[in-house]
Amino acid sequence: MSDILDAESRLTDALWYGRKPGHEQPVPEDWPEDIVRGMREAMRRVEDQYGIEELQRHTESDWAWGFLSGKVSAIRWVLGEDWDMLDS
Repeated sequence: MSDILDAESRLTDALWYGRKPGHEQPVPEDWPEDIVRGMREAMRRVEDQYGIEELQRHTESDWAWGFLSGKVSAIRWVLGEDWDMLDS
């Protein structure tokens, strides 16, 4: 069970990271500065934990992004969530 929970945590972090604009990409103008600053700090922590290359490999193609989503969905289903639960 601990391996499944660890994998779910790692994959959810990758899913969350992949949904964020890159450090050099603009964010929508209506996003509050404190939210953007917190997001960028959290992104750096995740990058330090897993490495940028590992995180980017999950989003390098539509196939990789779909594979990540499928893994998250399957692990969460095993843990009792709805089949298509992809919140991050």
